[in-house]
Formats: sequence, C-alpha cells, structure tokens
Amino acid sequence: MNINTRVLALSIAVAIGSTSLTASATGIPTVDVASIAQMAQNAIQQASEAAAQLEQAKRAISEAQSQFDKTKSMITGNSGYGSQYNNKDLTDYLPTSTTMNSWEKIYDQMDSSTLQGMRDEYGLKSDEPLQQEVFDKKLTHLYTTEAAYKANNRRIENITALQAEADQAQTPQEKQDIATRISTEQAAIANESNRLATAKELMNRQESLYAQKQNKEFDDFLSGKE
Repeated sequence: MNINTRVLALSIAVAIGSTSLTASATGIPTVDVASIAQMAQNAIQQASEAAAQLEQAKRAISEAQSQFDKTKSMITGNSGYGSQYNNKDLTDYLPTSTTMNSWEKIYDQMDSSTLQGMRDEYGLKSDEPLQQEVFDKKLTHLYTTEAAYKANNRRIENITALQAEADQAQTPQEKQDIATRISTEQAAIANESNRLATAKELMNRQESLYAQKQNKEFDDFLSGKE
C-alpha cells in the first residue's frame, strides 16, 4: 500500500476513533481500543479497494484513448494517393494555358530533333518553305495524337494498379482514398478526350486555312502575280 493510501486510512481511523470515546462510572473517558483497531483495519481495507478501483479506472481510460486513436487513424488522414500517380506528361502534351490561341504552342513545344526524325521517317520534306510548314504541322498533329494515346494508356495502367492496391488496403480511409483516386483517373480520361477533340478540331481548321493559302500562292504563281 502506498503512502497516500496509508495517510487516508489513518485519517479515517482518527476520525472514527474520536467518536469511540466512552465514559466510565467516575466520569473519566475511556477508549475502546479493540473497536478502534477494527475500525482502522476496515478503513485501511476500504482505502485499498478505492485505490485499486482508481487504478482500474485509469487503465480503462488509457485503453479507451488508445482505441480511439487507432480508430481515428483508420478513418481520418490522407494515404497520399492524390499525388502518387501524378505525372506532367499525362497532360502537358497539350498546352494548358487559357490565353487565346494558346493551343498553337504545340508547334513551339515540338522538339526539333523529334520533328526531323519524323520528317525522315515519313519522307515529308520540301524545299518550299510553305509546303514544309504544312508538312511539319501534319507531323506535329500526329505526334500530339500519339502522345495523347500514350497518356490515356498510362491512366488505364494507373487504374489497374489502384484496383490491385484496393485489394490490399487495410483501413476504410485507405480504401476511400483509392476509390477517390480511381474516380479522378476516370474523370481525367474523359477530360483529356475532350481536350484532344477540341485541339484536333482547331488543328484541322488551321490546316484547311494553310491549304487554301498554299493553293492561292500556287494560283498566283500560275497567273504570274509573283
């Protein structure tokens, strides 16, 4: 028994003892020692039981806090799936700027060595500058479409990997994060399809304008205007 328990028991015993005085026939108070001893023993027992109950209550509180922390970690927090599958290559094949005609930056972004390799591969070369520009735009369109196809396949691979990770998820929060990331990938596929369709429409219109310009220059040449 610790010191605090003994002090408590002694205090109780003294308090009880003070009420255990009896008067003798001569009027002089006497003390019932046996009664006080029993009361003191009872007080010590009660104090010991109270201390044990207090310790039990402390352990229960500690266990409840531990369980709460464990449960909280399972249903809160972030598993990091939001950035795990991010890759700039999945979106940067098309310009993301919102300024007017920003889509035309695909031509500026086209790597010169890649473009030269495609010229050689497809035999699209011309000594006439306007014709070569038309060829280069067609090659850039092809490269952009191929990049979009690769990005779409990467996202499908991401979804497949996430589905596999979902089978191994240990907590509800982790499962929810994976489900959210899969939904994000699916939405991105649809969004990128819309972006590519819009870009292709703009590229086709520009290509048509260049063809008209090319035909006009040829007509001017035939008519001797140049």
